[in-house]
Amino acid sequence: MNNMHNKTPMLICFALCPALLAPLSAALAAPLAAPLAAPSQSAPGAASASASAPALLRQIKQASQARHFSAPDAQEMAQAERLFAQLFAGAAFKQVQNTAQALQMELTQQGDLWLLQEAAEARRGRGFYAFRSSGQTILQMPHSFKDEMTREIGVQLCIEAGAAVRAAAWNSVPRRFEAEDGTQINADLAHLPHSWLIAFTRAAAASGKAQRILQLHGFEQGKRKQSALQDADMILSAGHAAPPPALRQARAELAKRLQRKIALYGEDAHELGATTNQQAAALRAQPGFAAQMQFVHIEMSRELRADLQAQAGLRAHWLAALLAQGGQ
Repeated sequence: MNNMHNKTPMLICFALCPALLAPLSAALAAPLAAPLAAPSQSAPGAASASASAPALLRQIKQASQARHFSAPDAQEMAQAERLFAQLFAGAAFKQVQNTAQALQMELTQQGDLWLLQEAAEARRGRGFYAFRSSGQTILQMPHSFKDEMTREIGVQLCIEAGAAVRAAAWNSVPRRFEAEDGTQINADLAHLPHSWLIAFTRAAAASGKAQRILQLHGFEQGKRKQSALQDADMILSAGHAAPPPALRQARAELAKRLQRKIALYGEDAHELGATTNQQAAALRAQPGFAAQMQFVHIEMSRELRADLQAQAGLRAHWLAALLAQGGQ
């Protein structure tokens, strides 16, 4: 994304929600949140020590080596949604682990996180997931191969924000790749109508435990058709041309805190509006879901992504700005 000071742009899309974001806690505004306490395997986030960003990143990379993708059918979607529902509800570790194993998924614990990934012998692009027992924000990185640095930024935010982030999801195969037989594979989790990320999104909204989804993306400034976006750092969008008040407020807060150029889809931006995003569509399709859960699509320029990856303070301000209109 582009910047007020020749920095790069970033795109954020909000699904319309009646409630606005509330002030961020003091713990989040400084070095983001502290580790959770109360060691137990009764609920995610109950470990005595916080997880480590390098260790989490290592696990995600190891789980993302396969180049095989299979979209789930209706039965598997329902099974995946039940598994995610257990995780958001804080079911007992062994219960969730048994449900996961029946689907050839593995549940482990790292510090204050429960981690869900595919069994090594059953990797087919279903993704990698992290859960805590508290927090109202969910992170999604559906293009973590193509949109460089979003994987790492997602890991850093997940760890540093502590109890503010309830869950996070990463794709585990590239959005498009060539199979061994030369077939071109479409594994774009942000645009496929059936995926484990859709099940994750639906379960999150149905749980009532989270208020917003922040979905991280990256774009190249030089590919923008609008000249005004070629020096923007962020483009904010509600997925349509009528941005809600919360989105306008987020734009102002981001510009103030980051001192970057922020464009707004439907006003001064007419690209990257996330109008075909399937996670947003899944929320809109369910009565009451969109009212319970905000969807925030965040498209960032390369320069901004590089700065976020390198600077913990900038990440803290970035997240604080996005949460400044609502509770954690």
